[in-house]
Amino acid sequence: MEYIELHNEIELIRLINEYEQSNQTMPILFHGTDESVIDLSDTERESINKACEIIIFTLFKILKTKSIGFTDPRLLKSKDSHGDSSYAYVCAESRFNSSSLYSYGDFYSTNNLPRAIRFSDQAWIYGETGWVANRLVEASEEIGLTFPDDEQFIQAYNLFNQRKQRRKSPVVLMLLNCPIRYCQTEKGAPINDELGKAILDKRIAMNFRVSSKCLYDFPAIYLIKNKYYNDLITTWNEYVKR
Repeated sequence: MEYIELHNEIELIRLINEYEQSNQTMPILFHGTDESVIDLSDTERESINKACEIIIFTLFKILKTKSIGFTDPRLLKSKDSHGDSSYAYVCAESRFNSSSLYSYGDFYSTNNLPRAIRFSDQAWIYGETGWVANRLVEASEEIGLTFPDDEQFIQAYNLFNQRKQRRKSPVVLMLLNCPIRYCQTEKGAPINDELGKAILDKRIAMNFRVSSKCLYDFPAIYLIKNKYYNDLITTWNEYVKR
């Protein structure tokens, strides 16, 4: 995938205002992430993903063993701008049970711009996987749990913590002209005619899966840095009202 960085608000406004959606394409889609995540090599992605997964599964099992579930007030209280540790616990449990909802092979995007912007501020460790790991780590620390001292967990935690110490560089990716046939709902269901019409009419905001094979043939994926977020929000709100 190649990204085109937008260098001024005029270019951003023009792209959104001139966008013409057909009944065969998705609306403008957004993906909140961090610039450092985009720059990771395949080897680095594999390493940090594995480390985060080890942390997620280990801490989930510890919490579960201690009868700490998603309704625990301590998990509900532990939160950031994207969500609370209760939701992270649910994500971890779904991963543990191999739920299709938390299958991360495809590229996740949304036509809900505020959601993408909020998440971009919490994506610097390693996207959604890094976020879930971080919420479980912080909640476990606040609860006072003792982390395992085995070598596998320690190595995973050290790599995770190296990423966590990095400075945040939130960005939003803007996807144009994505064919509907390459998209599914967040749960992996096809987009039927009724849902497609609701999306086309801007009556529904939701998350989508975009097939990874489509991304390599994408006409354009634009990278928007957080200094342009205010211009992006203003222009998007005007566009949605049309």
